[in-house]
Amino acid sequence: MDGPGGDVRGWQREPTFSNLLPDTSYTFYARLIESANLLPSPESTGVVIQTSQASLGGTASISGTSAIGQTLTVQTGSITGGAGAFIYQWKADGENVGSNDAAYTLRGADVGKAITCEVSRAKHTGVVTAEFDSGNTVPYTIILNVTGDEGDDEASFSDIAAVTETTGRVSGGDITIYYTLDNTAANNRVIFNHSIGIIDAPANAANVSYTVNAAHAANGVITISVAFEHSNLDFQNIEFAEAIVNKVYGDDPFTKTAELDGSGGSGAITYDSDDYSVATVDNDGEVTITGSGSARITATKEECAAYAETYAYYDLFADRKELAINVIATYNPAAAAGQGTVTLGTPSLDGVVGIDDVNLDTPYPTGSVNGISNANAAVELSGDYILTGTRSEHYTLTQPILTVNSTVILSPCDCVPCSVPGCGKCLTCSGDCGGAGCTCTEKCPGHSGTNPPSSTTPSTTPSSSTPTGGGDYTAPPPSQANDTPEPGSVPSAWAQEAVSEAIEKGLVPTALQTLYQNDIYRDEFCALAVRLYETLAGRAITARGSFNDTSDINVLKLAGLGIVQGDGKGIFDPDGVFTREMAITLFYNMMIQLGYEFEYADPDFPDADRISDWAFKAVGALQKAGIIQGDGVRFNPQDIFTREMAIMIIMNFLEHLEIAADLFADSAAAAPALYSPRKEPEDSEMLKNDENC
Repeated sequence: MDGPGGDVRGWQREPTFSNLLPDTSYTFYARLIESANLLPSPESTGVVIQTSQASLGGTASISGTSAIGQTLTVQTGSITGGAGAFIYQWKADGENVGSNDAAYTLRGADVGKAITCEVSRAKHTGVVTAEFDSGNTVPYTIILNVTGDEGDDEASFSDIAAVTETTGRVSGGDITIYYTLDNTAANNRVIFNHSIGIIDAPANAANVSYTVNAAHAANGVITISVAFEHSNLDFQNIEFAEAIVNKVYGDDPFTKTAELDGSGGSGAITYDSDDYSVATVDNDGEVTITGSGSARITATKEECAAYAETYAYYDLFADRKELAINVIATYNPAAAAGQGTVTLGTPSLDGVVGIDDVNLDTPYPTGSVNGISNANAAVELSGDYILTGTRSEHYTLTQPILTVNSTVILSPCDCVPCSVPGCGKCLTCSGDCGGAGCTCTEKCPGHSGTNPPSSTTPSTTPSSSTPTGGGDYTAPPPSQANDTPEPGSVPSAWAQEAVSEAIEKGLVPTALQTLYQNDIYRDEFCALAVRLYETLAGRAITARGSFNDTSDINVLKLAGLGIVQGDGKGIFDPDGVFTREMAITLFYNMMIQLGYEFEYADPDFPDADRISDWAFKAVGALQKAGIIQGDGVRFNPQDIFTREMAIMIIMNFLEHLEIAADLFADSAAAAPALYSPRKEPEDSEMLKNDENC
């Protein structure tokens, strides 16, 4: 056995290897031992085994003050399980917020929500969830805005300490406001907003009660206005229909006028803004948003012979405008396979208002090509971007971490893959033909008749089973046959024709062209599904979803289309296996997404009563179409799907469409889309399940 860091162990008779590291690759070998009459056999070809991840345990907690603008910190001292950097995911009512950091600053949007943090660790399974104050929600911040006070006028909360407690600041909680109104003129009054009321009789130690209302909040803050007015003239009321207006920088101008209560008198009404960098307003009440932030728009009715001057206002909150990044990718092919480069043009921003000075601070890099095939190259590049410029503070990026998804059509090479099952090597070159998009790595040595290549040494390759969390690995005993293909290198008899045809047509990724009887993992099935989808659609999938436990491009593509959903909490489990009903449901959803129409019928397998409700429709539709037949009698919905089963269903579907023979009749570079969807799928047609697929 060869392992990392010089962990090389000698030959041993027991097939169990102890003290292996988690999530680590080891290479195992086997051989027949020396006997009285025979020397030891040559060692087998090494098999690489990846140990699974270790388990994370223990507890975590969150410290800090529950208030907007305050910073919370995760305490990880009681977490157990291995070493390495922690990974943090903050959540507000279950939705992802913040960044991968042990600290998080509470925002206005967090008010009324329970704050938690999920802590994980690379090379480990499991998540430790820390709760803040046993799940108590973040309270509103409440402030008093006092204006017009003179003499002994004053206003305050009855008990500041009580107001700072969560119980006094959640929606529905009551707060008492004390005020004193001084008699400095013939007419005196104090006006409270949020329908608290107008008090126009002098009082020296009165109070009013306010019930916290989420509708009164802007970014988690509730402002209670206390306006003192004193005059020898009569008062007249003026008001706006709304106390808070929410907009986005770049929105069109809008108009809101103040209305008088009663006769108008002769005083004119004028409008003003307290922050021209956020909004301006003309004398008709038309507001133009000039930036992000908040501004108070005030309407003032001037004093006249009958009435004192009075005013009303509303608070305008303008959010930052979202910008998207655009970029053009150009593929530069090279003679050697997989050595091409991608040149990315200067990124541009969509949605900039007028001639605002706003730019990206990071120049675009040149990157390598991933996923090259004879037909196209999928470009996957990422970079961290921030905005610069004198007006950048008024914008936010929809993709602060940008992934560029582009398909570059290449001229196909003239290589021909070997059609013998289990081979897949090129009949003409070993990667040196110079054809754009050539993926060949080894030339086929040729075979006797149509038999697959056989090993010239004993087949002593250990099983590919994976040890759990490091620890021990038990290898199977070596075979003593000298002319048997490696286990799984040849498909089962019933699948050989379909597998061979699928490989010939480029529908099976190289990594899946062996071990055909192995269970197919979730990410492997996604790789097959994406290859079929892009072939039928004649275009690459540009949509992307996201999961917390995988960055596999094929999984993210299907998530972007809504074909896979995970468990609804950001987990896909790429190394999990698919049951038959899970695989059929995913395949059905993909066909619906492509626009294929099925005839529906209940499945009539003898074990149809064992099919889950969420898979019933998909199984029935694909059985009706003749795409699935089960084992000839039963469907066995909970049985695990294998690689050759997955390949077989793909070929069955192509045969059903009667296009399999013509799929690659034309040049891939010149051919139009190979499949024309009949209609756009309805959301109701897409099936969802509760099994994380």
